[in-house]
Amino acid sequence: EYFKVSLGTPSGADWFPARAFLDDERVLETLWNRASEAAKTSDRAYLKQSVFGSYLWLLCVSGIGTYLLARRVPDLSAGNTVLHVNHEGWIDALALREARFACLPDDPASGSPHATVVPDLDALRRFYLRGLLDENLAPLMDAMKSRYKYGLRAMQETLADRIAGTLIWLLKEHGGGERVHGEVGAFLGLLPYTTKSGVLEVPFEGRCELFLKRASCCMSYRLPQYGLCTSCPLQPEEERVARFQAYLANPEAD
Repeated sequence: EYFKVSLGTPSGADWFPARAFLDDERVLETLWNRASEAAKTSDRAYLKQSVFGSYLWLLCVSGIGTYLLARRVPDLSAGNTVLHVNHEGWIDALALREARFACLPDDPASGSPHATVVPDLDALRRFYLRGLLDENLAPLMDAMKSRYKYGLRAMQETLADRIAGTLIWLLKEHGGGERVHGEVGAFLGLLPYTTKSGVLEVPFEGRCELFLKRASCCMSYRLPQYGLCTSCPLQPEEERVARFQAYLANPEAD
């Protein structure tokens, strides 16, 4: 119910072209200020992570979701994406201006004028990451770094976590658990930097459950109403494993 993606150029006061987040300081400030008001905090470490994480979510889920389920990837460049910012400072909807996408040669839509045909899955992953990172996120990272002193390494690890976490979640959700290690390794291996993000194996009742091995912290623990998340990398790995095992034993208690 949180996944809202449409085709076309929407109108309305709370819809912003992705380029506006890069070119107009007031747009990025709108997202920052709404997140601050919703969380009732001025903590800059939390807000930097909240704003960047919000920007990532639909871009990651839409591209990785279509890759896994349809072997297609939409054009997620800044020039083709429009984002809706709700009053809680969260980007809750995404619109694609044009139906451009990449696909494999055997795709039934490979003859579409909107299609870019690539030879294999690795090329499809590269198309996705190029549109996401080079043609969208790289300028945003520069803006976040200059305006809010947000470290590049922190943003890189957050992006890696979002990609890996989305892959793990959707593959498990759709019965593709055996592909988790391969897909996570393939995507993260194509990033132009090394990352500590990956897959955490949690033994439980004779089987192995897979979760995100986070490299970045969401900083929610800095708010008075939260503690450390189960997956928080500020904890030793054995503590994270123990907390995941407790969750598996009693999911309702989480």
